[in-house]
Amino acid sequence: MRHLLRIEHWILHKFKFDRMSNNLFWLAAILLPFIAGLIFWFLRLHQQPDVEYIVNRDPSFSGLVAEIYYRDDSFYLRPLSKHLLLNFAPVRNTTQLKEQDQLVIGHTIFQVRQLNDWTPHLLTIGYYAPDRDLNDGVSVGRSIHPEELNQWQINDIIVKDNAVEPVHFFLFPGQPQQYRLKNVGQKGVELLTAPSSPDSSKPKPPEWVHVTTETTVQAGQQIRIENTTFEFVHIEQQEALALKIIRGVRPTYKLSRDARNIIGGLRMIPKKYIPDYLIDEEFLEYVRQAIEHGLFSLDDPAQRQGMPKIFVKGFDHTGKFVQAEFEQLSPKQKFLLGKIFRFREEAGAALRWRRPFNREAEDSYQFYPDQIENFIFNEQTNQVKDIYQYAARLTNPHTIAEELATERGEIFDRDRYSHARLWAYTDLTKSPVTELLITPSTDPKTIIAFNPNKDPDNLIYVAGGYTFSKDTSVAYADGMVHLKSGEKDIPLQNGQQFTLGRYTFRYVAPGKGVLAQNAGNGQRFYPLGDRLAHILGYSFAKNQFKGNIEKVFDQILLGQEKQPPWWSLQRTIQRRPGNNLILTLDDDLQRVVYAELNKKLVELNTRYRTSAFTGAAIMINKEGEILASASIPSYNPNDLHSILKALNESEADHWNSSYINRATQKSYPPGSTMKVIMSTIALDNKAQFLWDIGDGQYKIKSGGGAFACTGHLTSFRGVSFGKYGIPDFGGSAHGELTLDTALTKSCNNTFAFLALSAGWQTIQQYAERYGFNQEFDFLPYEMFRRDLQLVSRIERDARDPLISLKSQVPTPQEELKLSQLARMGIGQWEILATPLQMATVAMTVGNLGLRPYPHIVKEIEDRVTKTTRAFPYPQQIRVFQADMLGELFPMMQHVVQVGSAVRMARSTIPYYSLKDHVAGKTGTAEVEDQRGRKYNVVWFISFVPVENPQLAIAIVLEKGPIISGEAVEVARGIWEKTVLLYPELFQQPQQ
Repeated sequence: MRHLLRIEHWILHKFKFDRMSNNLFWLAAILLPFIAGLIFWFLRLHQQPDVEYIVNRDPSFSGLVAEIYYRDDSFYLRPLSKHLLLNFAPVRNTTQLKEQDQLVIGHTIFQVRQLNDWTPHLLTIGYYAPDRDLNDGVSVGRSIHPEELNQWQINDIIVKDNAVEPVHFFLFPGQPQQYRLKNVGQKGVELLTAPSSPDSSKPKPPEWVHVTTETTVQAGQQIRIENTTFEFVHIEQQEALALKIIRGVRPTYKLSRDARNIIGGLRMIPKKYIPDYLIDEEFLEYVRQAIEHGLFSLDDPAQRQGMPKIFVKGFDHTGKFVQAEFEQLSPKQKFLLGKIFRFREEAGAALRWRRPFNREAEDSYQFYPDQIENFIFNEQTNQVKDIYQYAARLTNPHTIAEELATERGEIFDRDRYSHARLWAYTDLTKSPVTELLITPSTDPKTIIAFNPNKDPDNLIYVAGGYTFSKDTSVAYADGMVHLKSGEKDIPLQNGQQFTLGRYTFRYVAPGKGVLAQNAGNGQRFYPLGDRLAHILGYSFAKNQFKGNIEKVFDQILLGQEKQPPWWSLQRTIQRRPGNNLILTLDDDLQRVVYAELNKKLVELNTRYRTSAFTGAAIMINKEGEILASASIPSYNPNDLHSILKALNESEADHWNSSYINRATQKSYPPGSTMKVIMSTIALDNKAQFLWDIGDGQYKIKSGGGAFACTGHLTSFRGVSFGKYGIPDFGGSAHGELTLDTALTKSCNNTFAFLALSAGWQTIQQYAERYGFNQEFDFLPYEMFRRDLQLVSRIERDARDPLISLKSQVPTPQEELKLSQLARMGIGQWEILATPLQMATVAMTVGNLGLRPYPHIVKEIEDRVTKTTRAFPYPQQIRVFQADMLGELFPMMQHVVQVGSAVRMARSTIPYYSLKDHVAGKTGTAEVEDQRGRKYNVVWFISFVPVENPQLAIAIVLEKGPIISGEAVEVARGIWEKTVLLYPELFQQPQQ
């Protein structure tokens, strides 16, 4: 105190303060640290640049558990609590993480993935329960709240799957490596019975048995709950049980290289920190339980006008409180209403959500009966089924405001050009029923007839012009599109309309190839809609809901807002628009590929009276640029409800959902297209496999003679296949064949025999030279890892559209049976391929052994300076000798001319002969789904033109009793139109 008085005396003497000034000085001195601290807190309120939080809801902990950080090109794990195992062993010190490491945090098992790639992440692969917990009973369910069935406790294992009940079952220990499962929910579980012993004379396959009470599960057995399948695994070193996820939801958590990754419970997040987004899982769970307790209902479909409306029990159809109805609710129902809504218990009181729910509405908390985009419905039962996770996203409002204040970059196709077209309408208030592309061709053979009095048979037509009647036509003249009708010759202007027959046609002038553009107020518009959703994705600024390329390049497309410093007199905010993105796609070709695929799928679904047929098509050029990629079914990126529906399908069954890109992220048995690889093996090893009979023809060696097809291959070198022989289509016995004829006829016996002669190692080696057993990353991390600025601005995801699923020719885990090895030669056994992989196979043959590197992003453009930055992709790789693959050209051309792809040769277009210029190979594979139902997957791969290959395509169709000719017809329609879109790539017919 004495020292403070001396300081005060010195200040009064030095600065000549009076008593009032002195008091003000000390008041300011006392408040200054508080004010400085407040300013510092406010500036850091929405920023934690050095920390990323990974929240794992687990009742065994609520705070910090572990930290993962990146240093010196490696990730390290630093334990922060005892709730941690690494590869099922305790970890006490900082440890370097390795690929495939398994991390047990509380009751969740994670696997470390892609540490040396764009998307290092933790993948949830199962759940963990030590024996000491099992002794007291371990509850398993989806609920994160204390539940009555669990004696008002929180579940021990919280399964992130909506199909699981709030508390589904309990687990107790039984005999060694056995567990007692007690159902407490309504759904029960399905138990996979153990297969009968090998000694049984008639072994029976495993079957699922539904259990609703109590049962015993052995280690190694599987249980199924709706769409989720678990395997019980005994962890001997820890005396514990692991529930391994065989099929179902596997949440992933991205690991940041720029920040420390802190793992723990919800309470670990500092109260002052507002993350960019977080899922309010408590709110989601209360809404789901409210749905299960019947608190939500839909209006009567018979009286419905427009979209469905949703009602809440205890309230009228406008959301106003009704005392009499409310009193009839059970205590549980009232409790749930209070957790998800705010309302007063008085007549006419309005119903309001407890959190922002309808983001597009003026009042996002208000309950609106017609705001249904957040709910999932069962149309057959007319009931509310579930709620989308999207509905409970918490978003940083400052992030939204900053994005809305700037201009997002646009996305364009490869040449920023779209051909002129006519949109044909039957009702101008609705979407056009078809579009007629017009190319600037001078060849009169490219002009086709279009009957304006009939329904169109396709979504798109491509021609040099169109004749509608004897004296009415549209075509290019003097660089413009003209409408000729009788004596009239009218140059068409953009937007001009005319009516012929049942259609009103609207002319659209050549465009700029825009794939994604701004529509104002943070909205994006995608002109191609569902035709390109799997690649472009979606972007909704108001709720920061983004996906696919829009999400990957978000930081590059975003505009920048620069605030002046607080001390500056300049108050103007500097805003810079985001960068444009140019892709390798061609928007017109994309429309064509999607339309031809859609036409065939509609035809098949109509023919077989089903909706099960799906498919994909992808086209690349000789450099590996993806020109078009179509996957059906799809979703509409302009419609939030359509996106949410697709995401919900993906969570339930990703591989069969409309969200998955079947062209790059789903693999199928390649069937007879594998015979291209088998032919490569034979041609590259003639001395081992072939007899040269002259004129470029070869027969297949078999001992001292030539192999002869009997129609049913049942043995190899005297060893029988038993009952698992290899039949040919229709049981045809082809006799002795040349390799050319065997490929043309697609003889199964011949190529199964070649596989048996070559062995699985040779098949695997040659398939890998074509690209199997490796992922196609369209932005290879190794090429950008030193560009930290670019890496930090690109947000990759485990399922983003810039990575293709790995096609596989796996290494057998045990010695193959002869029948299994034989099936490798015809593209079955466990061989799987994506359409992109098979297009790459076709293009590698077309490139005479140069394998292209597939990619889809061409360059980034600065919207201010108009400068562009191209990406340095890997060059073509020489994987085979040119002269050897040159011998495969005529064989694949014969497949089109007289073989299994003869439907291609039936093309009737007058301006180009596909029969003379297309090479390809068909394929059919029989597939069995998880329920034992068999169906066909059919293929066609192709390259054109044979004399100078420039383009390759792969088509795949599933599921039904169809043959590969259906896929050939899709490719035929695509090639017929591609000739007009890219005339410079195709040799014109001789006059």
